[in-house]
Amino acid sequence: MRDREHASVGDVMHRGVIGCAGESSALAVARIMAAHRIHSVTVIGVDRVPRIVTDADIASAIYDDQLDTLTADDLSRPSPLLRVSDSLAYALERMHEASATHALVVGPSLRVLGVLSILDVIEWLLSSIDHKVAAAAAGFP
Repeated sequence: MRDREHASVGDVMHRGVIGCAGESSALAVARIMAAHRIHSVTVIGVDRVPRIVTDADIASAIYDDQLDTLTADDLSRPSPLLRVSDSLAYALERMHEASATHALVVGPSLRVLGVLSILDVIEWLLSSIDHKVAAAAAGFP
């Protein structure tokens, strides 16, 4: 399997983000997720620190019958903030500590550059396994 210590967040992350204003309705956030088939939306709060709304947050709002009364600010929560150059091992540690399935990748001035999701990590790990299987089939160690 690939080495998490040597892989960087930049090797695995999803570049680019889709975001919304904090005053956007939760219903608008749900529409954004559905339209783009994504699992998270970035929200820039009043303090300019990026936050995130995930599909789990939308699910909770639906369950509580509050999708039409809450805003993106109400639903958003802090997310681990990572740099492109951080190791994947460090990223996974931060995400585990925060019980988060998504982390925001930021550049200078907290500008959001992308998202690292557990699905991105799983795809990266599976591609590593597929490469080993292909190499073994071709007779390479």
